[in-house]
Amino acid sequence: MHDFMQTRMETSFAQYVETYRLERSLVLFSEKQMTIGEITTLCGYSNPQTFRRAFQKRYGMLPSDYQKTVLYQKK
Repeated sequence: MHDFMQTRMETSFAQYVETYRLERSLVLFSEKQMTIGEITTLCGYSNPQTFRRAFQKRYGMLPSDYQKTVLYQKK
């Protein structure tokens, strides 16, 4: 499995899972009005700080800032 992920998908399993979780969080932010804690749990993160760090590293902003932008766009 590890070799398949590295050679075919050019990513590790852990990176693949993190990408999936973070992309899922974007969907949840845009579809439903939920707390960041709820989204953190639904995306498989047990620690909100871990989610926050991963989100900020990937998207360059805090989840709370992203949530505000999404809510602003819905108005």
